[in-house]
Amino acid sequence: MPIDDAVETCRQMWASGRFESDDPLNPSPTPGAVPEAFTTCVTDDGIAAIVPGRVECSVLKLHPWND
Repeated sequence: MPIDDAVETCRQMWASGRFESDDPLNPSPTPGAVPEAFTTCVTDDGIAAIVPGRVECSVLKLHPWND
C-alpha cells in the first residue's frame, strides 16, 4: 500500500470509530473523531507507521518519511 493511501486509511479508521471501541470486533462502532494531524513515519522495513498528532519519529524509534 502506498504511504499516501496508508494516511487516508488511518483517517477512515478513526472516522469509523475503530479506535474508540473497547471491543475490536464490534460490528457497528460509534463514529469517532479524526485527529487534526498525523505524523508519517517509516519502519526499518520501509512500512508506513501513521501516528496521530505531531510527533518526532525518532522518539518512536522510527524514521521520518520524506514525500
